[in-house]
Amino acid sequence: MQVKNVEKPSPEEIELLKSYDRLRRLAHIYYAYDLVNKYLEEPFQDVIGGALYYNCVFNAACYLLNIMGKLNPLNVSKVYLYYTVGKLGSQQEAYWTARNAFEKLQAMKIPLEWQNTIDIEALKIKSKPFTDKEGISPMCNRCMNANHLVTYNDDRCTFCGHPFVRSFISFDTMPLVEYKPQADLTHAKAMALIKADHPSKKRVAVPQ
Repeated sequence: MQVKNVEKPSPEEIELLKSYDRLRRLAHIYYAYDLVNKYLEEPFQDVIGGALYYNCVFNAACYLLNIMGKLNPLNVSKVYLYYTVGKLGSQQEAYWTARNAFEKLQAMKIPLEWQNTIDIEALKIKSKPFTDKEGISPMCNRCMNANHLVTYNDDRCTFCGHPFVRSFISFDTMPLVEYKPQADLTHAKAMALIKADHPSKKRVAVPQ
């Protein structure tokens, strides 16, 4: 269904937009969680996976913890997410993030086969620095502040609140910033300005 008046949507359209946003969020969650689930459930992933693959899985797990908040979607295990963040975070020298993940796991019901591994990793991480490796923290391209990898704030900058835009291939943050038009600028005018050519692209007559 297309919204007829973007500036003044009807009550029915508002409800449909809320429903769309909820379903879109769930689709993003299940898409990212599929990557984490395959990493933990499918055989030989620890053997055949490379550095880029591990980085992608780690980013996906961090993204899920950020965007889920108090949501508990069906068949999405936060134990799997924290275990992935803790295990891969240690490998990528994200020690602060990994330490917090293992602390969260201590208060959760975890599979028995993981108990010894988690206890050992939780002890080992205590000998590591209390910070993540420099350069691994996502940078907000709006206020240029570095953020923690896991913030539980709907995947937004903790300083300015600007949402991060993720690549759904690597789940890295992309250097994109949202711009909002002035309140007195109509939607039609804003779209016309977006479609208009940049002044620098216009040809300038060269005197003969």
